[in-house]
Amino acid sequence: MNKIYFLIISIACVNSISAQSKFKGIVLSEGIPLADVEIVNVPKKNAVKSNDRGEFQIQVEVNDEIVFFLKNYLQKNEKIKMEHLAVHNNVVLKRRPIELDEVKIVKAPKVYVINDYESLKMAKIEKDQSRPKVIGVYTGEFQNGIDFMAVGNKIASLIGKIFKKNEDIQKRKIKTSFEDYINISFGNEYLVQKLNLPENEFDLFIRFCKNDNLVATVVSKDNKLEALEFLLKKRREFKPDK
Repeated sequence: MNKIYFLIISIACVNSISAQSKFKGIVLSEGIPLADVEIVNVPKKNAVKSNDRGEFQIQVEVNDEIVFFLKNYLQKNEKIKMEHLAVHNNVVLKRRPIELDEVKIVKAPKVYVINDYESLKMAKIEKDQSRPKVIGVYTGEFQNGIDFMAVGNKIASLIGKIFKKNEDIQKRKIKTSFEDYINISFGNEYLVQKLNLPENEFDLFIRFCKNDNLVATVVSKDNKLEALEFLLKKRREFKPDK
């Protein structure tokens, strides 16, 4: 009889210890349960996942470190204390901030349009006063109205200036010297090593390249790979024995 009583007591103690060694709770984010959260006991190297209701339980001991992982959420670390074993724990995960890709901002040219009515009106009056009118004859014009032709001319002039500015930029790009283009794209030190040329022969080699009609095309296309292939080709022609 005493043996049976002792066995029952022992089983109860084991169950009690086991119950106290489980870290239980629910994983939430903004009040919403999270499923499939990986919960890892780092020292014990065991892991579980939260269920569809965000609930979990994992075997632990006091001072164990528990880590919570879920994609798109910040990792959370929890060090187990005695009070964790006595309650149903709420573990809150925070969403990971969205990282924006780098955006290149290109400054667009400004288009100034004269939309001040008084300015347009005065320009119209001055224009009308500068030309004679036949009294009593209706010409179909609005007296002191907006000169839409003048507005159109001003807008066309502004647009023309914008296109001319872009054209000038392109022309400046094309006029870039072959030496400057090569230096900006690669640098002398790199090419001296790549082309296996003595540094004191590099200027002579560049002058040799400039005699080729393809130089202008290489600069205008602005393709570094094609430019390097062109230089390697000219290097073989410059000193075929090397």
